[in-house]
Amino acid sequence: MDFGILGNLEIWHYDARVPLTAPKQRALLAILLVQAGQVVSTARLVDELWGTSPPSSVESTLYSLVSRLRGRLTHGPQLVREPGGYRLCLEGMTLDAHIVALRSVGTVFWLLGRYGEALTELGEALRVNESTGDDHAAGGTLNLLGIVSRHLGHLEEAVSHYERALAVHRRTGDSQGEANALNNLGVAREEQERYAEALDLYQEALALRREAGLYHRLGRHEEAFAHFARALRIRTGLGDRRGLAETHRDLGEAHADLGDAVNARPHLHSAEEIFSELGVVTRPRER
Repeated sequence: MDFGILGNLEIWHYDARVPLTAPKQRALLAILLVQAGQVVSTARLVDELWGTSPPSSVESTLYSLVSRLRGRLTHGPQLVREPGGYRLCLEGMTLDAHIVALRSVGTVFWLLGRYGEALTELGEALRVNESTGDDHAAGGTLNLLGIVSRHLGHLEEAVSHYERALAVHRRTGDSQGEANALNNLGVAREEQERYAEALDLYQEALALRREAGLYHRLGRHEEAFAHFARALRIRTGLGDRRGLAETHRDLGEAHADLGDAVNARPHLHSAEEIFSELGVVTRPRER
C-alpha cells in the first residue's frame, strides 16, 4: 500500500485507489502519516480534529473514527492503540516523499479546512525547504500553498504559487509535479473565467502525463477523464466545434484503449457527427 499527500491525500493498493472521502478520516490519516511510527497522543488528535469544539463523547467518537479508518487500511499499515494515543506503522509501504520533507501541521490544517493556519505553517515549511536547498520539497509546498490560497479565494496568490511550483518542477525534472502545477493553474484560470488559457493548461498537463506514462503507470485513468471532461465543458462554452470534436474523439479513444466500448461509442459517434458537419475528413488512428 502506498500513500501520497501532494495535492490530495491518496491511498493506493497496487493500481487501485482506496476510497477515503470522509473529511475527518482523511484528516486523521494525515496527522498519523506526518508522525508515522510515532505515538500521537489522544489529546493532540482531539485538538487537531475538533479544535475548541469537540463532541460531547469525544473519546468514543475518536475510537469510532479510528475503527472506520482501520477498515479502510485492511491491506496496509497497522493502526495501533498505544498507552495515551495511536501509532501508524508503515513498514513495507511507501509514503510520498513530499510528506517527509513537509513534516508540518500545515497539510493537516488544509485537510481540516483551517486555511489561514495552513498558510502560516506551509509558509514556514517553504522557508525551511528553500534554506536547505530542497527544491523537490519546495515545489510540493508551493503547490499546496496555491491550493490553500485558491480555497481562500485569493486567486492571484494561488496563480503565483502555482507558477513558482511549475518553474521548480521543470528545473528538477519532476514530470508529475509539473503536470499537477499545470492542472492547478488551469483550475485557477477557469475560476477567473479565462477559459481559453485554462484549456491550454489542461491540455498541456494531459499531454505531459500521457508522454510520461503517468496515467497508465499509476493506474489513474480517472484523472485523465477529468481532464477531458473539463476540456469538453470549456470548448462547449467557447463554441469551439472542431476542438469539441477532437476532445470527444480523444475521450472515446481513451475509453477504447481500456477496452470500454460502451463508453467509447457515444464519444466517437459525437466526434464523427461534428467532423462531418464541419466537412473535416478524418482517418482511423493507427494502432
